[in-house]
Amino acid sequence: MYAAKPAEQGACEDVFYRPHHPYTWGLMRSLPHLTPVGSELKPIPGTPPSLLNPPSGCRFHVRCPYAMDVCRTVEPALEPASGDSRHLAACHLEEHVKQREAMADETAAKARAAQAEADVKAAQASGLRQQAAVHLGEATTSRGQLNEQWDRADTMDPATPTPETPRSQDNRETPGSMTVSK
Repeated sequence: MYAAKPAEQGACEDVFYRPHHPYTWGLMRSLPHLTPVGSELKPIPGTPPSLLNPPSGCRFHVRCPYAMDVCRTVEPALEPASGDSRHLAACHLEEHVKQREAMADETAAKARAAQAEADVKAAQASGLRQQAAVHLGEATTSRGQLNEQWDRADTMDPATPTPETPRSQDNRETPGSMTVSK
């Protein structure tokens, strides 16, 4: 929708990856991306028109870099984009221009999607490394605590009572526990 008129409609994949309207191209190029490298935002120039006094013809023609004389006088009908009756666009541009722009946007969108997927995998791998570091830190702490217990056992008088090793109901050591005997 642009200025209360449909500009393009269709399945998400068609509109996002193969847009056929200059307004949709502008929207897609102005969206922020996960990767800042090579993804400078390109805002749509100008301001939206007044809905109380909309422009004649195509309502987007004032801001459209492709505007032609026909755009200023004739409101375009929603027509199939690339012959697909489920993907419609209201634009006077010739089909080959729409195809060229749609291909450029599709290529850029796929590149952004691939980069985003790589970023997610890298973040997940980084998260796994951090998780491993946390576990390693916990293991190091546990090893340090165990060494302290051993040191205390070395310096204790055998006659001094020590805490009992945890045992199960049948008097066996519980998993993860150990008996220290000197």
